[in-house]
Formats: sequence, C-alpha cells, structure tokens
Amino acid sequence: MTKRTRRNHAPAFKAKVTLAALKGEKTLPDLTQLYDVHPNQITTWKAQLAEGAAGLFGGVAAAGAAPAVDLKSLHAKFPDIITVAVPASLRICALAFYSEFIASAAI
Repeated sequence: MTKRTRRNHAPAFKAKVTLAALKGEKTLPDLTQLYDVHPNQITTWKAQLAEGAAGLFGGVAAAGAAPAVDLKSLHAKFPDIITVAVPASLRICALAFYSEFIASAAI
C-alpha cells in the first residue's frame, strides 16, 4: 500500500463539493466517492462555510483582516523613529529619502 501525497484543493473545487453537500441530494459517502475526498474534509469545509457566510453579507469581518492603519499618524512619527533607529551617519540620507518619497506620493 502506497501513501498518497498531500493534495491542495482549489477554492472553486472546495466550493463545489461543499455546495453539493449542503444541497443534500447525495449522502456524505456518495460525495466522498464522487469527488475522491475524505468525509472529514467535506465536514470541515461545511463548517468553514458556515463560519464565513456572515461575512459575505456585511456581517462579521474576517478574523484575519488587518486593522485599518492611519497613514498620517505613521508619517508624523517617521522622523522620530529615524532619530532612534538609524545611526547618525545615515540619518540625513534617510530623512532626505523620506521627504522625497512624501513629495512624490499623493497623500
């Protein structure tokens, strides 16, 4: 008996299998044979869909989403960060580069 290599399924495939499981037209063992996927995997995908479905309609935001960043406050702190983190010999170059970057960017 050879060990099967790990497979990465495409999101479209996962959606197709999960929707077929939610329709209820076929049993879990039938879907397992049809799509060649373990029953636990189908159950896991169904649970993931149930958790994330509220986010589709503007409900709960995704847990992995990055919080909004206030760029103006970060730009205001940059000269202070430069004086602490950059050696004195490189500060002038870093500040010049930063001011040139700010001038070219539309903020």
